[in-house]
Amino acid sequence: MEKNDRVLVVGGSGFIGRSLCQTLTNLKISAINFSNNNEDVDCYENIHGDITDKACLELIFNKHSIYSVVNLASLLYSDSIKNPIKATRIGVEGSINLFELSKKHNVKRFISASSTCLLRPSLDIRKGVSEDATVFTDSIYEEIKRFVEEIGVRISLTCGFEFISSRISLVVGPGHPSSTSAYRTEIFNRLVSGGEIHIPFQKDEVLPISHY
Repeated sequence: MEKNDRVLVVGGSGFIGRSLCQTLTNLKISAINFSNNNEDVDCYENIHGDITDKACLELIFNKHSIYSVVNLASLLYSDSIKNPIKATRIGVEGSINLFELSKKHNVKRFISASSTCLLRPSLDIRKGVSEDATVFTDSIYEEIKRFVEEIGVRISLTCGFEFISSRISLVVGPGHPSSTSAYRTEIFNRLVSGGEIHIPFQKDEVLPISHY
């Protein structure tokens, strides 16, 4: 990376995004958080906007030298099922906007947040899973993640940037609970306050969890 290069983190106000922006800052890498959340963090630049607004995104690419794009923008699993059109606009239309702008502005690396839920039907908890494992979809959330992975791989072959699909497991940790996945933080918050936790999955579901 050159001195003036930036990493654009789309969805940087989320649980994973805040940590990533802080880590980049600690490494002396300039981060830009693009999010529809109004929460600002002083140590890196925050820009409010909508990933489906291509003109708004392009202003960032015109102003800054973007070395890498990290796209974390997505509705969560339960919200995607309730709002499939909104989920598709954010997941597919938003990703295509970023792909096109990355090509136009010579971005070197594109990292897309996918999900380990694509591997669940073939996941053997006693063994490791390789990148060649069969992908499976059973919901609009999973289908959006699969499609973005597929188009990302194909478009990178013609656009010249490196495409990485990060299949992230469920991330849990203490903090402010969200309205859509409160159990992720309540697992830890209730260690102090006590009480029951509702985890919205089938009893036999295997949940790959990463603690942050």
